[in-house]
Amino acid sequence: MHYGLHRNQLRILLLLTISGSPNLGRRRAGKHWFRYFMRRHSDLNLRKPEATSLAKSTSFNSVMERYKFDVSSIYNMDETANSTVHNPGKVIAVKGEKQVGGATSGERGQNVTMIACINALGNSVPPMLYFLE
Repeated sequence: MHYGLHRNQLRILLLLTISGSPNLGRRRAGKHWFRYFMRRHSDLNLRKPEATSLAKSTSFNSVMERYKFDVSSIYNMDETANSTVHNPGKVIAVKGEKQVGGATSGERGQNVTMIACINALGNSVPPMLYFLE
């Protein structure tokens, strides 16, 4: 499973674990319990999951079961685009000042795409840079 639990699923799972009975109906741990649970486990946080189609998810799981990949064989790749033109950051200025200047290049610049790959163990492949015109 590559996704988390909803709040209510965790609250129901707690009571199922404690009681051992699958017939809980609509019972679940309270909202206060969930809040304190999250405080005790500061390494967890609520996140909005990325949309993944059911077909993609089930296909991934079936390939994993069929070929029994170990974690060193599972890689994630991501790309990001950057410009070669400097983009000045924010500066502190007097309140009410209408215009604050920042020196930057007058040219249009060139787009650079960086691609990075890392596996489930944390090993990485050297990043690739693509200079596009």
